[in-house]
Amino acid sequence: MRGILLEELSIGSLVRRALGVSIDGPWVVVGIGGDGLLSLEPLSGGDIVSCHVGSVYGIPLDGGLLSSLGFRRAWKEGAGDRVWYGLCGGVRLTVSLRQRHGQEFCRRVALGGRVSCWHEGLLCLHELQRWWVDRVLLPYGIPLSLPMAVRDMPCDE
Repeated sequence: MRGILLEELSIGSLVRRALGVSIDGPWVVVGIGGDGLLSLEPLSGGDIVSCHVGSVYGIPLDGGLLSSLGFRRAWKEGAGDRVWYGLCGGVRLTVSLRQRHGQEFCRRVALGGRVSCWHEGLLCLHELQRWWVDRVLLPYGIPLSLPMAVRDMPCDE
C-alpha cells in the first residue's frame, strides 16, 4: 500500500487512516498544514482528528466502493472489465475495472457529456477527486457530489 504525498491531497479528499496494524475510514480531509499535519473528519460526521500525512492512504477504486458511492454497473458481470458509471451535473463518470491476481483494479476512468476525456493512471478515490477538480470543477464549476444519486438508466443517456 503506497502512502499519499501532501501535494496529492485537497480539502474534501477521501482517505483511510492507519492506526498501528489496522486501517479505518473513510475520512474527509478538512484541513491541511504545511508541516504535513492533516485534520480529518469521519465521512459520517463526528469529531475531527489530527494525524500526519504519513499515516493516511488512498481508498482503492473497486466495485464495492463504487457501489457505495452511488455508481451503477453499466454492463453485466462477464469476462474482462467491469464498468460502472455515475452522473454528476450533466457529466457522466465511467470507471472501468479489471481483475488482476484475484483483486479488482481501476483500468480507466472517463468523462462524457459536457467534458470528454479519459485517464488510465487513477487507482484511488482521492486521485479521482483531484482529476475531477482539474477537468470539471475548475472549467465548468460542477463539484463532484458523493455519493451520487444515479437513477436506473442506460449508460448512453
